[in-house]
Amino acid sequence: MLNKNLKFILLISMFFVLGFFLAQSCEAVDLININTATLEELKTLSGIGDTYGQRIIDYRNNKKFETIEEIMEISGIGNATFAKIKDYITVGSSSNENSEETRVVINEILPNPKGSDEAEWIELKNLSNVDVNLENWEISDNAKKYVLPQIKILANGFLILERSQTKISLNNTGSETVSLKNSQGELISSTTYNETAKDDFSWARRENGEYAWTSILTKNQENEFEEREEKIQEDERIAGDENDLVEIEDSKYKGKIIFSEIMPDPVGLDDDFNEWIEIQNISTELIFLQGWKLRDNTNEYEIYCRLTPGEFLILRRGRTGLFLNNLGGDKLFLEDSLGNIIDEVKYNKSYEGQSYNWCEQKNKWLWREKTSLGEKNNCPIDNQSPLAFFEIADESPNVNQNLILDGRESYDKDGELISYEWQFEKTVNFFINHELDLEDVMVLNQAQPMVEISFLENGQQKICLKVKDNLGAEDVFCRSIVVGKFVKETKEDKENNKYSAPSDKSNYVATVSRVSLRDARKLGKGVRVSVEGRVVVEPGVLGANIFYIVDELGGMQIYCYKKDFPGLTLGDRVLIQGEMSEAYDESRIKIDNSTNIMIIESGEIPEAQKIGTWEVSENLEGKLVEVSGEVAEIKYDDVWLVDERGEVKISLKPTTGLSVKNLNIQTGENLTISGIVSQTSAGYRILPRYENDILKTQIKGVHNENNSKEKEGNMLKYLVALTLTIIAIFVILILKERFKNSDLSNK
Repeated sequence: MLNKNLKFILLISMFFVLGFFLAQSCEAVDLININTATLEELKTLSGIGDTYGQRIIDYRNNKKFETIEEIMEISGIGNATFAKIKDYITVGSSSNENSEETRVVINEILPNPKGSDEAEWIELKNLSNVDVNLENWEISDNAKKYVLPQIKILANGFLILERSQTKISLNNTGSETVSLKNSQGELISSTTYNETAKDDFSWARRENGEYAWTSILTKNQENEFEEREEKIQEDERIAGDENDLVEIEDSKYKGKIIFSEIMPDPVGLDDDFNEWIEIQNISTELIFLQGWKLRDNTNEYEIYCRLTPGEFLILRRGRTGLFLNNLGGDKLFLEDSLGNIIDEVKYNKSYEGQSYNWCEQKNKWLWREKTSLGEKNNCPIDNQSPLAFFEIADESPNVNQNLILDGRESYDKDGELISYEWQFEKTVNFFINHELDLEDVMVLNQAQPMVEISFLENGQQKICLKVKDNLGAEDVFCRSIVVGKFVKETKEDKENNKYSAPSDKSNYVATVSRVSLRDARKLGKGVRVSVEGRVVVEPGVLGANIFYIVDELGGMQIYCYKKDFPGLTLGDRVLIQGEMSEAYDESRIKIDNSTNIMIIESGEIPEAQKIGTWEVSENLEGKLVEVSGEVAEIKYDDVWLVDERGEVKISLKPTTGLSVKNLNIQTGENLTISGIVSQTSAGYRILPRYENDILKTQIKGVHNENNSKEKEGNMLKYLVALTLTIIAIFVILILKERFKNSDLSNK
């Protein structure tokens, strides 16, 4: 018989392996509560950086997340990001402690009692029908927090927290926020006041959840408020069509909820469906319109709803009972629950089939034939013309040499570029992904800003780029280059050759006093200079005709039309003689050939200067810098990085071989990027040189779904293999024992 101890050991081993496997399979991931998580905790989620993390916090300050899907209401967080984080987030427990049945709220606070401020207090109210244990709950203001001891608040009862107990000193002037959190750290109730607290006025909660000042202190009792006297005074104001308006009383909702569009006179029959009023929440807050009133001069309609940021409310005549006049015009008012007039609109005459639209850019109401019910109003736009601009990877190309023309620096301030039309003086060949697509073309029209072509003839070639925006405005930018090595020397070349340095570098002599790179920028175009610096970008990396050098004070682009450079490597200290020039609004030194460059010595590669995004400016032009931030936007191979104070554009040049696709750059990622500060007519940008200039910042604790799945897959393979091995050993031992017993019986 098989040894019993061995059987026992094998059996225990199998149970151990099975248990370990189940433990690994069922291992729980710590979920992040998006209703209570700190910014640092939110940033551990894939695709969530400083910008999106703060947006989550801002959103929940106005309205708690009820489902995890609600996070997609935040601008910039769509289906792709949600798919990555949905398994790692929660909106908190639905336990009895913070459920609707046991809701505790901040009911009333007294910031400025008459006499001593030591008499301040905070009142909590239990809105539920059960007692609630408040042990380890937390009450706090902007400066201090207090953890409650073991204490219960009775069903539908009150609890007073005196200042002598909490040590919380409420502000009398300036903003103050008081918050209540449960023992899990989840926000249960919060209120903020921004006004100066008057003597013996409390900040109290109304039944609809709103807070207001009242002089009636109701400690341990239901809150009471003074009845507001209705005093609406007519204020005749001459404003063209906008006269005879009511003076709007100040309210915290003023400028947040507005009339956006009305339809008084639809085509055909004015019925209960086709006549309507549109209201919009233009703020970034969730606003409850409980007890609000919509009225004209004769009738009114009471509103009970909530509007999320940007949301529209459509009120049709059949719902409101308000009939909008066609002849003689009409006047509408929107009031909050206190009777404050939040917005108003007046028209003297209507036009059949046209809606009356509030046009913010024009700062006035306009009649429009095309309605925009539930959408952005169809207002006329003062379109600014776009700006066309392009760069050439090689400014002295040869015939049949593939060449990239880059129009990404074209831009439109108030719209979007929809077409890029390339116009050539002579025919060219057109390529897609280095493969010939069209031959002998003179015009190319496409939606992409970059084009790959080759010239078919030597000589001067004029290139023009015409861009068009989505509103029909156009702009054209043209420039000429010379194709082919063997061309007739131009007048400019002759001028350059007059100043060429001797070919014997040992006798290299500058024609002017040597200056720093920073001082060289202050000199005008055409001035001869002699500068010294270290190479930070070799020729050909950011362009066939250029490279960059830096010294302690600045940086500079060095340009040679003939692409005649000595063998330069990163860190080489060089002495350069040339002429100050400018291209694409960026200063550069123009040289004639390699004799204008003397390599003094090899050296260490200069380190990048660490800066913030907001610091990119003219004084850093040409320098090697390092910047960190979150990817906020991607367009073609341009990336916008943002940090706490600004943003900067990162451009991946085709000559570097870098691209957004190859590097798998995604919005929401945190990157650290090194590169050269460059200027164009569109502004400043940073140009990375190599792949190791772009580092993805790995935040500690980031949930990486792919890595997690890969690790789980590998663990599963190991456990299965180990289990099968133990089973195989167990089977072999059993068979071996049976054969042994069989031999004994035969004997």
